[in-house]
Parts: sequence; structure tokens; C-alpha cells
Amino acid sequence: MIKADSGHPLTLNGVISGNFALTFNGGIVTLSGTNTYNGLTTVSTGTLFINGVQGSSAVTVANGATLQGTGTIGALTGQAGSNIAPGIAGSGTTAIFDTGAINLNSGAKYYADINGATVDTQYDRLASSAGVTLGADSDLELNLNTGYK
Repeated sequence: MIKADSGHPLTLNGVISGNFALTFNGGIVTLSGTNTYNGLTTVSTGTLFINGVQGSSAVTVANGATLQGTGTIGALTGQAGSNIAPGIAGSGTTAIFDTGAINLNSGAKYYADINGATVDTQYDRLASSAGVTLGADSDLELNLNTGYK
């Protein structure tokens, strides 16, 4: 389990490798390396930024927890009450988050910043390589930035 203290974000730039699961439980943690571990990544509480590559690890985001970033992950599951946002939600900057299969359960929230209609530069995007499943009550919140309507 990895936990960052409130007010003291933790950034891990090195490579994480092996056959094990990781659980993030609180605070703000950023993974920026090219990670090769192949166990499940669970965001139980707090915010996990994945700005590196960890295509061998599926990610599950729990109720009240947040996944953000510009990286690459395996399959993504957002449980009811989870928050998923490429880049930094509500910042006005845009990003692409590459994933395997996406499963957003009922009550999961997806946040996207939209600055225009140009692909890959003016709006946030989850790019799934294996399909998307949305629960009946999944939420989409769009942040339409100034000047774009």
C-alpha cells in the first residue's frame, strides 16, 4: 500500500517492476515511470496521477477516489462514485489517457475539458484499445472553456 500524507504529494519517477498488486490509499500520488509490474492497481482513496506507462496493470478506482493523468494503463474500471479525468480535471488544459478496456459502472464520473474541436489538442480523451462499457447511470461532466461553445 502506498499513501501520501495530506499536503505532501508523492511522485515516483523510477520503474516499478514485478508480479504484485499496488493499492493507493490517500493523498496525491504521481507515477511517472515506465512501470512493468503486472498486478492490479487499486485507487482506494485520494488521487492517483499516472503520467508514465504501465500497460500491464489494470486499474480500479473506488468510490470517492480519483484517477487522472496523461499516461498509459491496462484495463480501467471505475466503480460507483469514482472520478476519472484525463489530465487535470477542470484545469482547462487537455490530455489523452490511453487505456485497455474501459468499464465505468453506474455512478462513475468522467470529467473532460473541452477547448475546441481539434483532435488530440483541444479536448480531453480516454483512448481505449479494447472497447468501452458504461453503466446505466455513469456521469459525464464537461468543462467548456471560455471562447468555445
